[in-house]
Amino acid sequence: MDAPGTGGEPLADGVLQRATAFVDGLHTASAADAVAFTHHTAILALRAVLEGRPVTELVDEASVRKTPNAAVLVYKQADGLFHARGTVQPDC
Repeated sequence: MDAPGTGGEPLADGVLQRATAFVDGLHTASAADAVAFTHHTAILALRAVLEGRPVTELVDEASVRKTPNAAVLVYKQADGLFHARGTVQPDC
């Protein structure tokens, strides 16, 4: 899958690999909380890794219900897995 727009980096290549490396680092991070600021394509990759879902499923969802320009996605880590706790989107 290619990232949206002309000449975008393929989602299945570098973006998904970097998202996986970021999440792998969370398992050994000393901080209790982590914050990631990113854009649409990387959000899809990061959610795929955190939620253990195929990236194609998230791309299909994003084509029906557009990924917001801004949102806070909250996950809790327990027993080595990440669980979605909620989403907050700006009211604008």
